[in-house]
Amino acid sequence: MELRQFDYKVPNGKLIRVSAKVRENKIASIRITGDFFLHPEERIVDLEKSLVGKKLEKATLQRVVEKSLAGCEMAGISPEELINALLRLQMP
Repeated sequence: MELRQFDYKVPNGKLIRVSAKVRENKIASIRITGDFFLHPEERIVDLEKSLVGKKLEKATLQRVVEKSLAGCEMAGISPEELINALLRLQMP
């Protein structure tokens, strides 16, 4: 299992910080932080839980992010930018 950490700066937006353990191209654990705003805040925890065990592929990540954050207010990032940040976990 490999720990991968990085910062993703949204163009003209906020910072998304991702720390995840990845095994066989799947998320084993993940923590998403940054200087963006999400309301209700606890939905980021729901998202993290929903991502565990998922493959690092765009269609899968998009489905999980859209379902987990449906109805949330987001400031400084968009679901698309969050997916772009998560896709960086594919990089060794």
